[in-house]
Amino acid sequence: MSDLAAYLAAAALLTFSAYRLRTDRHGAPPYQVQHYGYCLMMCLGLAMAILAPATPRLLADVGLSRVAEILLGDSVRIAAVSVLMFMAYVVARRPVRGLPVVAAVVAQVACIGCFVAARPVISGPDDSLVTHGSGRWLLAGDDLVFAGYTGWTLAIATAAFWREARRAGPGPVRTGIRLSLVALAVGMVWTAWTFDDIVHVLRTGVQDGSEDLVSNALGALCAAFIVAATLVAKWHTAYAVVRERVHTYLVYRRLTPLWEAVRDELPEIALDDRHRVLFGGRSLDFALYRRVIEIHDARLALRPYAPEQVAEAAGDEAHIEAASLAAALANHRDGRLRTSGEPVRHTEAAKTVAAEAAWLAEVANAFRHMGKDSRHASAAPATLAYSGEDGS
Repeated sequence: MSDLAAYLAAAALLTFSAYRLRTDRHGAPPYQVQHYGYCLMMCLGLAMAILAPATPRLLADVGLSRVAEILLGDSVRIAAVSVLMFMAYVVARRPVRGLPVVAAVVAQVACIGCFVAARPVISGPDDSLVTHGSGRWLLAGDDLVFAGYTGWTLAIATAAFWREARRAGPGPVRTGIRLSLVALAVGMVWTAWTFDDIVHVLRTGVQDGSEDLVSNALGALCAAFIVAATLVAKWHTAYAVVRERVHTYLVYRRLTPLWEAVRDELPEIALDDRHRVLFGGRSLDFALYRRVIEIHDARLALRPYAPEQVAEAAGDEAHIEAASLAAALANHRDGRLRTSGEPVRHTEAAKTVAAEAAWLAEVANAFRHMGKDSRHASAAPATLAYSGEDGS
């Protein structure tokens, strides 16, 4: 389970970060935060893969010793923390030079120096690191430098992101910053978990050579929030597109009862019934546009059968229009033409297809509640004069 969590998280981080660095490599300075985020993901992914419990068996085939593999994993983790420090400086609008660069070099050299000087050896079935005498203090010093440097970096990053979150207005940017703060909080818990290793090394001189299940789970959770924070702006755009598509499809479906009723009575209005929405070669926007046109064609064809007025009891404008169409359909089915010379009531079309579709959706909703068999044709005044198709 520990191997699976580590390798899945590492594969996701490495694949995604490499892809985004390649596609966004020409980004302008405003994209520096995202670039550092991608580098942070890459370092975390490498560290999690290197320090996974099953990795030693894989690296042994290429001649890399277990001690060297652990040292490499720790160095990559220090690099990840340094990238987070640089990222915090960019968020705080401060130049990445001087103190953060010096601190990154010192932390890396100190950790490597303490580890090498401790001269640990591999022992036991779980491939633990073992040292004796003063080596305990040096190996514990390695863990202490890492934990201290990570904690300091997390504190700086939290302060920078917190200030930025207070300045940012509502939107995907603030959401991304808040997700970054959650990732930092998980990182603090992940760092605090390493203090148990320091105490254990000082007492026994033994350090686990790989990350345990809790560390891998916290690392995967932290990585997930980092990915979400980096992608939130793109997710926001994708969500808006999906929401628009869903809204268009729902409007299209709301027009269905009215469209089916007029098509059954006037099949000639259907421009092309061979393609189904979402499954044919036509776009959803075109399908909605076509449905609006076909309903309007039916309204024009039904004008000679429409009543001049509809009783006010029919309701609001949408219900009145629905009642008028229901009456016209019933009259068309019975072959009754309007004999009065009064102008036919009609509603002026909206200026955009979206607005017209929304209006027709209200009419269709009212029509659906009235029934497609035009039973509410009685909503038209009973005193209207009609004649048969033959004029009788």
